[in-house]
Formats: sequence, C-alpha cells, structure tokens
Amino acid sequence: MQLVPHLLLRTETLGASETAVQLRDAGYLVTKVASDAELIGLVGVSQIDGIVIDGDVPALVAITCARKLHETILGAPPMLIITRSPEVVRRAAKTPVLHPLETTAELVTSIDLMLAMHDLAATM
Repeated sequence: MQLVPHLLLRTETLGASETAVQLRDAGYLVTKVASDAELIGLVGVSQIDGIVIDGDVPALVAITCARKLHETILGAPPMLIITRSPEVVRRAAKTPVLHPLETTAELVTSIDLMLAMHDLAATM
C-alpha cells in the first residue's frame, strides 16, 4: 500500500535535481526518468499519481511527451510541465505549466492542487 503520492519526474539532469529535492522535501515519492519511453513504460505498469516534466527538458520535447502520454495511456495521470516557454507549451500541450522562476514558490502548491483536482474528477 502506497502512503504518499508517487510522481514521475522527466528530467535530463543526470545528477541531483532541484525539482526532485523540492518535491521529496514536501513528502512526495519521486522517481526520475530520463526518456519519454521510460516514462510511458512506468505509467503503464506502476501506481503513478502525477508527472512533472522538469525545466531542463526542451519545450518541444515536453510537448511531444505530453501528447504521446495522452495518446498512449487512457486515463493518464495529471501532468505539470516546467518550461521557459509557458504560454507556448500551455497552448500546445494543454497541460498546466510553470516557469522555472515560479517553482520555488509555486511547485508544491501546484502539484498538490493538480492531484486534488484529478482525484476530485475521478470521484465524479
């Protein structure tokens, strides 16, 4: 039985990730993945509550990943994308986004709200 929300973090950072540290400090279980294929594979076989695409992933790659996930996995978990091009990504991927400068103040709150809204929608 999983007691804390499990997030997948799609990142291209090989070492420590500030986003991963911030989410773990907030009590989330975070699994870092380095490719879209790995992310989609884990979503298909694991209990994943949400997905975060880190700001080090290029905007076009983030958009492609979001589209692939929604085309491949019916009922995919909610996703948040961190990007330096928030308006472009928001329109193209139709998913919540944050600018990297907003993550210190808004990341945990945004994830909390995203998961709560997803849970609420699932009960309706």
